[in-house]
Amino acid sequence: VTWLVQPLPAVAQDDADPAAAPEALPATPAEKSPLVQEPTTPDEYMNAILFTMRIARPEAAKKYIEGLLALEPDDTTLIGFRTKHGTSTFLQLARFPELNPPATELLERLNAASTRQANDPVFLDSVLNNLSGSPREADLAMRDLQHLGSPAASRLVQAAADPNSALNRDQAF
Repeated sequence: VTWLVQPLPAVAQDDADPAAAPEALPATPAEKSPLVQEPTTPDEYMNAILFTMRIARPEAAKKYIEGLLALEPDDTTLIGFRTKHGTSTFLQLARFPELNPPATELLERLNAASTRQANDPVFLDSVLNNLSGSPREADLAMRDLQHLGSPAASRLVQAAADPNSALNRDQAF
């Protein structure tokens, strides 16, 4: 109570020449990483990218995208990212000007990996075979076919038209 009642001395600024320019702010040191530990694997880089975007640190996210690209992730890794996080995540990253050009390059690599996967007959046949599987497998196969687009439709029509195919024609159509 004594502290609140006792008058405190007022502190004022020194009289300065109003014509003098204000002093420049000291240069800030390079931004520290928001992560406890720097990423080393593609999965860790992807998690770092998403985390830094959630905390509104696009400059850090760009650094992690560049790091991920430097690791040269294979198609399986990129497709795994698309499956886990969705294509929209990569589209959104590419829309941020602060993240480009690396974010656009990542999206292009993902698109190229998806195209290679869609044109792989072994993969397409495995998806088509899953149409006859359990309800969950059939549902996942239908989603895969929707994502794969025209290459999948072409293969689906070929398999349905083949009288020796094990594919259920009704399901195919």
